Amino acid sequence: QQQGWQKTLEGNMQTYQAIGQMAQQAAQFLADLAQKRAEKAIAEAMQERDRKVAVLQQELDTSVIETEHYEQQRLALAQHYSDQVKAVKEAEKQKISELEAFYAEKS
Repeated sequence: QQQGWQKTLEGNMQTYQAIGQMAQQAAQFLADLAQKRAEKAIAEAMQERDRKVAVLQQELDTSVIETEHYEQQRLALAQHYSDQVKAVKEAEKQKISELEAFYAEKS
């Protein structure tokens, strides 16, 4: 009878060990699955970050190009008005010289 109990106990122990190993394998499987999901989520987040950074970089590049364009327009406009001021000054200087010469002859 004691041998019967021992055999039953040994059989139960083997069953419990097998169940324990299956439980460990299941737990490991779930841990691996969770790890893969986390890695996938991280990869997706990094892709989204990279996409957003690329969009912002494109906007920045466009802004820089537009700023350079507006700066060129501003400089061209400033040069245009500077040239106009010089032209007016030269024309007025010429008129003054002509008037001075005219009045100098009359005197």
